Amino acid sequence: MDQLDENLFKRNKHFLLGYSRMKKRIERLEQKLLELDDRLYNARTSTISDMPRGGVPVTFDDLVARKEDTQERVNYLTEKARTIRREIYSVLDLLDDDRHVEVLELYFIDGLSHEDIADEIGYSTRHIIRLYVEAVKSISLIRN
Repeated sequence: MDQLDENLFKRNKHFLLGYSRMKKRIERLEQKLLELDDRLYNARTSTISDMPRGGVPVTFDDLVARKEDTQERVNYLTEKARTIRREIYSVLDLLDDDRHVEVLELYFIDGLSHEDIADEIGYSTRHIIRLYVEAVKSISLIRN
């Protein structure tokens, strides 16, 4: 790949990775919500002890506020992820080669590895990687 092709490839790949980056953020925040739920449950059922505790005490109301804030962030990022996914689909839907569409969708939307895509479609991993590179390069014709 020459320098121009490489820059184009990187730019297109960055665009396509937007959805998976957003999904990872949402998953991290959803894990945080589970942890907050656990802390809220334990805050309700904790016993009072005369043993001293270190640090700043976190109240039940603080935990509820954190949970609400985190849920709002999840909702915001989920809507943003939907928008990004729609943008990616609008680009993919204009590609001529259905194999390119399938490979990019499985990789960037469904989060499958090249090996998993090869198993699912029935091509070799090497062929999937070739299709992947061709497909990422080809979206530049549409986006420019």
